[in-house]
Amino acid sequence: MPKKQYVLTMDDRGYIALPKELCDQLHIQPGDTLCARIDRDGFQVHKVRNPFDALAKDAIQQHQEGKTVSHEQLLKELGLD
Repeated sequence: MPKKQYVLTMDDRGYIALPKELCDQLHIQPGDTLCARIDRDGFQVHKVRNPFDALAKDAIQQHQEGKTVSHEQLLKELGLD
């Protein structure tokens, strides 16, 4: 992704609005959590990715591909039924 700088303005309540183009590029949606990290040049903002979201997405994909079994089937296969 090419580097681009954005000018952001803080309002009197301390809020900073992110331009729509920036949100679209970074897939930031209302309600997402962001993390600001201070460094020697200022600060960087990153979208916080929930590892459970990635696991859920992978589980859904595996289910859709038929790579999963029901808990009843798993218990039967393990001899725990």
